[in-house]
Amino acid sequence: MRPLYRNKYVIGSKRLLGHDYTLPGKYFVTICTNDKIPYFGNILNGAVVLSEMGIIAEKLWREIPEHFKNAGLDQFVVMPDHIHGIIIIQTITEINDTVETTHASFLHAQSIIPDHPPSNNNNPGNRPAISMKPGSLGSIIGSYKSAVSKQIHLIDPDFRWQTRYYDHIIRSNQHLMRIRNYIMDNPVNVSKKSK
Repeated sequence: MRPLYRNKYVIGSKRLLGHDYTLPGKYFVTICTNDKIPYFGNILNGAVVLSEMGIIAEKLWREIPEHFKNAGLDQFVVMPDHIHGIIIIQTITEINDTVETTHASFLHAQSIIPDHPPSNNNNPGNRPAISMKPGSLGSIIGSYKSAVSKQIHLIDPDFRWQTRYYDHIIRSNQHLMRIRNYIMDNPVNVSKKSK
């Protein structure tokens, strides 16, 4: 039986127990929309056709290294209802600047959608930033999800992410190559399954 907190069931963490997610390494991440709603587009002939919301999700993913100087990106794909990507966390000695600015703080004052002004109020569903270890995988993903939500709420206030995300620590070059191929082939494979 699951433990209770304030008379509600607690869902255990999917993170590797005892692992420091600020450590240098490559992490395969999957983030899904709530109820797997295809906000980000659709698949046509084995390729993803991004919606306006999908374009936002892709743009902000590419900007992760601008806001987290210890983070780099490898292969990724924005799918209609989820994102697969490899995030590389580097050591402080591998980078020149360790200052981090969260996506959400940056985007609060500036909208990336040309026809939508920035929001000066709290949209429904926006949550305050959770205190996490700076530069950790959790803080990177949390910031990304928050930034995407803020922008997409200007288009669709009902947009939601699943509260959790999946991560896997990549431990070898062979494993890295398998995951890269999985990510690249994902649109084609999903397209085949739906036929």
